Amino acid sequence: MPAEPELPHRAYAEAVAALDGPGGAYAPDEWSAEEDAGRLEAGFSFLRTGPKTVERDGLPVTVAPVLDTEEWPYGMLLFWNSVDGWSYAALTDDWGGVDFAEPLPVDRLASPAALRSLLPLLLAGDDEDLPVRTERWEHPRGPALARLLAAADTARAAGRNAGGERP
Repeated sequence: MPAEPELPHRAYAEAVAALDGPGGAYAPDEWSAEEDAGRLEAGFSFLRTGPKTVERDGLPVTVAPVLDTEEWPYGMLLFWNSVDGWSYAALTDDWGGVDFAEPLPVDRLASPAALRSLLPLLLAGDDEDLPVRTERWEHPRGPALARLLAAADTARAAGRNAGGERP
């Protein structure tokens, strides 16, 4: 059986998942990259409500921050899709249900550093008036993904103009 082709946004999702380095304080607890009905998606769960210990250079190190449990009692989901870009939402239960999503003020292909700069505010529950970040992902695969998103935007616009509905 031939191997499945790599998803076009997998490298982008990997870069975001590693935005704070392995075992970093702002590394997501879980993440995934998928395709659903032609829409590219990536999700990054922040579930930690207490410090965690990781190994760096062979030594145990305790890292924080942790989620504000009043704002995010079950955790927070940071997610991206190829149509809407970046959003975040509260997890509503231990099984991954999500509350209403709020858009993030970043480029649809925001750099991991732009996302990293918002995480301290988000995790602390300070999501009012988040600063706008315009830095884009700089990576050899970035231009190809940007072209793919632009082509999909054009196809959706043509579908709306022709039939009045979004494909």
